[in-house]
Amino acid sequence: MKMLLVAEYRQKKLLENYTELLAFAGQFGAECTMFLVGDGAAELPKFAGKLYLADVATFGEYNPDAHKRLLLDVVAQEQPTMIVFSHSSYGWDLAPRLAASLKAAQVSEVVAVEGGQLVVPACNAKLRRTVAGTGAMTIATLQAGAFSLADAAAGSPEVVAV
Repeated sequence: MKMLLVAEYRQKKLLENYTELLAFAGQFGAECTMFLVGDGAAELPKFAGKLYLADVATFGEYNPDAHKRLLLDVVAQEQPTMIVFSHSSYGWDLAPRLAASLKAAQVSEVVAVEGGQLVVPACNAKLRRTVAGTGAMTIATLQAGAFSLADAAAGSPEVVAV
């Protein structure tokens, strides 16, 4: 399985929640590629893989149309089976835009993985249900704190400018 993880950059800092994306991908044993609109001179995510990096000075911390366009270009190159966001204001807004453009399933607020399927809360989080996209690609957002790495993130990505 190939995953595209979407990291976040806010107020001139890489958000540490990218490690939750890595932990989630690890549960699938997925090959990971990451996307970030950030500052190449600042801290970059620590992982062994390809990082598609767009310049925050050019594209802004959040510009929905520009970020969606950049992501669509990366998706066309990488052809991931799953695109993963944090369940944050960035993910809430961008994930459905991307899903609509790609005609892909979207699963919001994933809290666990069971048997290779996504677990999401139901009935005001009193119950859980297991779901899976039926198409070639699924877009997911992860609930904050639901996934964590056993060890600290490590590695230096291969940076590809977009």
